[in-house]
Amino acid sequence: MSISALWAKKSAEGPYWIPLWIHMTDTAEVAKKLWDKWTPDSVKRPIANSICSDEVQAKKLFTFLAAAHDIGKATPVFQAKRQYPPTDLDEDIFNGLLSCGLSAKKRREEYGGYSVTPHALATQLLLENSKELGLSDTGLCKNAAVILGAHHGKPPNTGYTDILHAYEENFGHDVNLCNEKWKQAQSELIKLTLEYVGYNNLADVPAPIVKGQVLLSGLIIVADWIASNNGNFPLLPFHWQTETDSAARAQMGWSKLNLPGSWEPYHFYQDESLFTARFGSAFQPNRMQMAAINAAYATQEPGIMIIEAPMGHGKTEAALVAAEVYRNLTESGGVFFALPTQATSDGIFPRMLGWLDKLDLCETQSVRLAHGKAQFNKGYADLQPFSSTADAYDSYGSDDDTDESEPAAAIAHQWFSGRKKALLANFVVGTIDQLLLMALKQKHVMLRHLGLAGKVVIIDECHAYDAYMSQYLKRALTWPGAYKSPVIILSATLPIDTRRELICAYHGKENIEGDWSNSQAYPLITYSDGGVVNSRAIDFDGECRSVSVEQLAFDAAADKLEDLLSDGGCAGVIMDTVQRAQEMASKLRDRFGNEAVILIHSRFIIPDRMELEERLRGYLGKNGERPEMLIVVGTQVLEQSLDIDFDVIITDIAPMDLLLQRIGRLHRHIRERKEKLRKPMCFVTGIDNDGYERGIDSVYNLHLLNMTKELLDNLCGKISLPDDIAPLVNAAYDKNAPQTLEKENWENKRRAQEQKADSFKMREPMSKPNKSIVNWLNTDVDDKHGEASVRDSYDSVDALVVKKTRDGFSLLNGKEMPTAGLDDELARELARQSVSLPRQLSNIKTIDALRDSTNEHVSSWLSSPWVSGELFLILDENNSANLCGRKVKYTQQDGLLTDHEN
Repeated sequence: MSISALWAKKSAEGPYWIPLWIHMTDTAEVAKKLWDKWTPDSVKRPIANSICSDEVQAKKLFTFLAAAHDIGKATPVFQAKRQYPPTDLDEDIFNGLLSCGLSAKKRREEYGGYSVTPHALATQLLLENSKELGLSDTGLCKNAAVILGAHHGKPPNTGYTDILHAYEENFGHDVNLCNEKWKQAQSELIKLTLEYVGYNNLADVPAPIVKGQVLLSGLIIVADWIASNNGNFPLLPFHWQTETDSAARAQMGWSKLNLPGSWEPYHFYQDESLFTARFGSAFQPNRMQMAAINAAYATQEPGIMIIEAPMGHGKTEAALVAAEVYRNLTESGGVFFALPTQATSDGIFPRMLGWLDKLDLCETQSVRLAHGKAQFNKGYADLQPFSSTADAYDSYGSDDDTDESEPAAAIAHQWFSGRKKALLANFVVGTIDQLLLMALKQKHVMLRHLGLAGKVVIIDECHAYDAYMSQYLKRALTWPGAYKSPVIILSATLPIDTRRELICAYHGKENIEGDWSNSQAYPLITYSDGGVVNSRAIDFDGECRSVSVEQLAFDAAADKLEDLLSDGGCAGVIMDTVQRAQEMASKLRDRFGNEAVILIHSRFIIPDRMELEERLRGYLGKNGERPEMLIVVGTQVLEQSLDIDFDVIITDIAPMDLLLQRIGRLHRHIRERKEKLRKPMCFVTGIDNDGYERGIDSVYNLHLLNMTKELLDNLCGKISLPDDIAPLVNAAYDKNAPQTLEKENWENKRRAQEQKADSFKMREPMSKPNKSIVNWLNTDVDDKHGEASVRDSYDSVDALVVKKTRDGFSLLNGKEMPTAGLDDELARELARQSVSLPRQLSNIKTIDALRDSTNEHVSSWLSSPWVSGELFLILDENNSANLCGRKVKYTQQDGLLTDHEN
């Protein structure tokens, strides 16, 4: 048969290849394994619902698409691809084509427009137009064909059909050549694929609607990547004679890969005993937590749940338990826990692992920490990556009854490494960007959809997202809503309008009527059951607190703390900018000494920042060993990143919801406090008559600051928690507040952010039968700029900090560095020396200066994959440098200091 001469994979190092028809059947067999052993029911269901609600037919469609995905390689333009430099195998394959009558040019570059006829698009075009081309009696419907065209990560844009006729030669359909052999080969592959699956003709293949197209595209990519791994699906000798059994190859390859299956619990709990099973016999759920689990149990068709409750009131535990109930209803394959920052993700990750350890799991689960610095998280690094059968079974323990070893609850499976595959692991903790990117027009975004459709999604600290990010969040929520994947949102300070927008976005509606939409009850749980939205007001059963709130001058902070801490105690000082934090820390050290003051912000190198966070958790965490006296000065990292508790707080003014978050770190845990600190007190700085001190209004919008200041002025010096939380937040964000110039500017900025987000925001799901994902990713954002595209912030410049010494270079901790030849361990440690430069130095001029310095002094280091492409900030022996006219200095106490910073 002529198709035996066509190649799919070939080696550059010897006479080894995979014939095209074998790779296609390999991929189809992998598809069957994926469907039966890995894909959760929460993914199978929306695929089945996108065609005929029949999962048997859905599997058949997936298998067909997997088998057909590379028919576009049966074209002269693809078969002419050669190794560089060319090998003997290239020549043997070319001669094999000629002997079968498949005429082709020797090099792909001899074909006009070869780059616009990639084989994924060729597959779609050949099958979609197979009747017109004479390849089969019927053509494949566009809704199925586009999945094949998207299997390299991006569906075609409008106008793709013209390519077939513009470049007929590339497809082997040039009428001037009168070459029927290519058509025969393509027709034979189509027939082989149909027979393999059991369709009579292409017209039998169902036409999935958009949500099915997206999920099937993701599954096809996964199947193709697995079947393309030469370690698990080895290449064959070019002159092999033995019959090849793809089912056996797939069984062996699947065993080697050893992907953990979906989350399958042993036990199903139906009452509050689920809390003690997961968090210990001493755990007593509060009313909010019981309301969350009861709402989940009462739901027939889980949708979105929003939990609004005070800071430190156990929303995380409520969400995890509700997620488990929702899993049992939807048969989801895992959980994705999204948080605002890398620091908050790092804080939740060990709690997720602790929860996983107590789950009744049928098998070990894969887990990922998904953010840009995950490789430096010690808890994550301790989860050794497993990729082989032997490794995994060694960790699971044997089946011998005498073996007392327990299987690991979670492993960091190597296959899920990298940005594109991270969300495919069972349990993932990461930054909110990972979810927002679900709504970004970016290549391979269907893998995010596949990963998230198979999970219960938990979104924490939802108040922390600005108007720009909220546009992506609302659009992202429409997709789990379309897939019917549960979403749980947590916040202590969520405005009513935001709650309403999130619920409606999930359900893909402009408005949903009901009392829930205007409820100012607090705490409050709002949840949907099918298309019905319900809410449950909760009687707060925690400690109600009256917090004293007073204004305080920046320069009076030291005097105030000297009085309040005269008998000891722990104070938190939260500033709006790094420079204000550094200035405040300097003043307080002068008064209290270096040992009594800890400064923390975003401009520390990674080891120093992690060491500071660990110290603070050890001192001020729930079970921390509190020092006699401590003052912690920080920026927004203290607002949301750490579960720590202060006796008194001094804070710069901030929008009301964020100010309340900071107050939430005050008397957070029940403990004995010094007499002067027994009543919770918050002192607000940064207010300068009718304005604000330098730098504050560059961080926060003037309208929100003015609304907060006005509310503080009317409070008579007291905030009652939790009673005042909802009224204060809703008043601060009241759209009906009197119009002012500042409010107009705020509204204009919000509109500008929304319009900016529209540029790269994916369109919402469509359920019309004739709609496809053609033109779905018409504005592609590359991987490098993906996360930056879903945050409306300046592109900060990060640099690796090293010190130039008399003898060469060293890290800031004094460890000497070789001038060349970094080993892997040292390169990894070097990659941890990253620091973010301030806004004033985050520009092209700085990047050019750092690049020139890097190339001049340490270019040899860039050959290591750990630091490839990085910029280096090279300090002198005093830990200083001149950078673009500014003096920068790094100290372990203050982090990165710069002069003349505005």
